[in-house]
Amino acid sequence: MMVKDPCPSCEVYDICGGRCLFVNKQRLWGQEGFDKVCDTVKHMISALQTETSTVRQLMKSGVISVDSFIYPEFNNGCEIIP
Repeated sequence: MMVKDPCPSCEVYDICGGRCLFVNKQRLWGQEGFDKVCDTVKHMISALQTETSTVRQLMKSGVISVDSFIYPEFNNGCEIIP
């Protein structure tokens, strides 16, 4: 299933990948609902990016394993923001 615009032209699409596929396809909550979901994803990405150096240091010191970041290819039938 292909992700429709505006996702592919979004500045965080290369990170997000259109994770909110359900809201992208269904638009049950209209544009306002879509924008709210998109804003939460952008906020999550920004918050995680601020912790990148901390996480890398924890991985380097062996506190966190790279295996901790493995996400199952098929978790369930609904698109979930990991």
